[in-house]
Amino acid sequence: MPDLTIHIFELDRECSEQAERSRLAGTASVLATAGYRRLKLQLERLEKKFGAAVRSDPGKFGLKKDVKVTIDAVAEIVASRTEVRTLQDDLLDAENKMDEAGVLYAAEKERGRQLSNEVQLVLSGYCGDPQKVRRAVGEARLGEMRRDKKKRAPL
Repeated sequence: MPDLTIHIFELDRECSEQAERSRLAGTASVLATAGYRRLKLQLERLEKKFGAAVRSDPGKFGLKKDVKVTIDAVAEIVASRTEVRTLQDDLLDAENKMDEAGVLYAAEKERGRQLSNEVQLVLSGYCGDPQKVRRAVGEARLGEMRRDKKKRAPL
């Protein structure tokens, strides 16, 4: 997973790179989802193919020809096929990759929001001279107190 740390003393570089980081993470998420869907479709097709083969010639798969073939019996035979099990394992791996890519994309989006917040803090002088910040906060609070006092009814 890439480093999601925001270097506040390099905000110009961080801001210029964030869009590309988000694009890359989004593309990875889309590709992982497409890979998962493709494997899922392959598995469904393979299961249908083997299911049809079992129903058309049950004796070839160890079932009696004159006995009705149940859905459960077909499903059990299909699930026991090596090709199906291999594709199921591949599907689980693809699902994990899809989940990881989705988490990375969400993390990059959150990083973008945090980066925006950092920029707002810098623009508001949060990282500036502590005396100036204290004085500005004190003046704002004093203004609020004066407004509140005017709103109160006289005793």
